[in-house]
Amino acid sequence: MALSLGVFFIFWELFVKYSDISAIVLVAPSEILPVITNNYDTLLKELKYTSEEVLYGWFWGNLLALLTSIVIFSYKKISDSVISLGVIVNAVPLIALAAILGGFIGTDQNAKTIIVAILCFFPMLIVATTAFKRVNGDYKRLFDSYNSSKPITFIKLIFPASLPAIFTVLKLNVVNAITTAIVSEFFGAHGGIGQFILARKGFYDLPMVWAGIFFIVISGSLFYFTIEIAKRLFIKWN
Repeated sequence: MALSLGVFFIFWELFVKYSDISAIVLVAPSEILPVITNNYDTLLKELKYTSEEVLYGWFWGNLLALLTSIVIFSYKKISDSVISLGVIVNAVPLIALAAILGGFIGTDQNAKTIIVAILCFFPMLIVATTAFKRVNGDYKRLFDSYNSSKPITFIKLIFPASLPAIFTVLKLNVVNAITTAIVSEFFGAHGGIGQFILARKGFYDLPMVWAGIFFIVISGSLFYFTIEIAKRLFIKWN
């Protein structure tokens, strides 16, 4: 992994140095590193602001979606209607939704957290509800033959069998949460790495812009792979 990253950065540096690419498009790593070293405290402060929006929004959006799925999946008409609504919401481009919701909900940190939660809610709701319904019918009949109650069947069979799909959408929602938080900050915020990048771009401080992007990539990767590790711990059979 370290070797691959080293080769990537060397290629990046050489490509910028020996090509005619504009600094507006791409900045060399040798210009970004000093900026990170000299301004890491500012970058970390802005990243912390956005990370709180991402983490709280991701957590509550997924949790509320899971609880809603558990309640409605046994009721076909209700669950079908809710899934249809979720599909319609997901069909709207994320950038447009973030901008629209930001106009209604607000620009402070709590508002951004709510926006992230909303846009994480529907993917989890659709996937979890569908996964609960598609558990192997033979296994269900086996539980019924032992006169298993619905709660026990759900806890022992349906929920564990749906965990692979649930963890997949948890990882997908990491990307959704980060993108939503940053894009919504572009349309107005009291702080955060997205608002910071937009401000520095306005001053044509491109190395600082790329330093902010670098911090987003690193933090997002750590978040994503944390969920991947949790998936391997919780569903070793998959």
